[in-house]
Amino acid sequence: MCDIEWSNEISSMALKTLRDQKINKVTVMPLTRDIAKMSSYLSKTAEDAVADLQSEQSTDEDQENAWVSLAQACLAQIVMFNRRRSGEVSKMKVSMYRDAVSASRPADSDIHAQLSEVEHTLCRVLTRIEIPGKRGNFVPILLTHKFRQAVDLLLEKRHVVNVAQMNDFVFARPNSLSHIRGSDVLRTFASECGAEAPHTLRSTKLRKHVATISQVINLKNNELDVLAQFLGHNIKVHRDYYRLPSDVLQTAKIAKILMALDNGEQLAGKSLDDIHIDLEEGCHIYSFSLYFFEVYLFYYLANI
Repeated sequence: MCDIEWSNEISSMALKTLRDQKINKVTVMPLTRDIAKMSSYLSKTAEDAVADLQSEQSTDEDQENAWVSLAQACLAQIVMFNRRRSGEVSKMKVSMYRDAVSASRPADSDIHAQLSEVEHTLCRVLTRIEIPGKRGNFVPILLTHKFRQAVDLLLEKRHVVNVAQMNDFVFARPNSLSHIRGSDVLRTFASECGAEAPHTLRSTKLRKHVATISQVINLKNNELDVLAQFLGHNIKVHRDYYRLPSDVLQTAKIAKILMALDNGEQLAGKSLDDIHIDLEEGCHIYSFSLYFFEVYLFYYLANI
């Protein structure tokens, strides 16, 4: 009876309860100024750690602390820059990194001919590495020149902090066979950097943030597919779970259609951006709600 009725009596009711609890809940997204503040804090932490590691006056204990600090800061930087799941970057192997760095990638003239000069430069200065993701898939991460310098220094100084030779993780723990947890690192740095909403600076929130921004900048379907593939999920998951919140966009876009129809305007052949609403001549019953909507929309767009 338990096996037969489990899906109807237990699991379906549990899922319904979870869905009901999410109704009308406010989804708090990371603020742009918090992301910039944390990025600057991580850069400063990494620079100080590099200086301590390369200093000849540092003791063994100072160098070990500096190595761990650099590993944590570099891990958090890569997670934030790539909007990757923290667990994926945490498990990056030394062998994967060295194979990707040493691999020669000949320029494809057919593809590169369609790129702009800026895109050509990005292809030259960024290093792309594929690491294991969810469900056995491989997901890419991009490393800037500073990230590569930090990782190279970590690999060069591994023997100083007694990282086991059998430990193949790039962000390894000294005297252990495990790796540093990216979620713990993000939580710590988010609290230390002085962010206004440190609880939003998590890998999942950051991934939802970039997916939400993709709605505002109006990406094409093929560009949206590339973004979803880079984030490591299919386009359906991207649209259903990551493109949040939709409340502001729905209110801003769909409200124009409803108000235009209410005013008797002809909308044939027009896109959402082509529809213009005269708030002065519109129905007076909307004036009070529109005022608060404009204030909320301005505050939201200013934060993203």
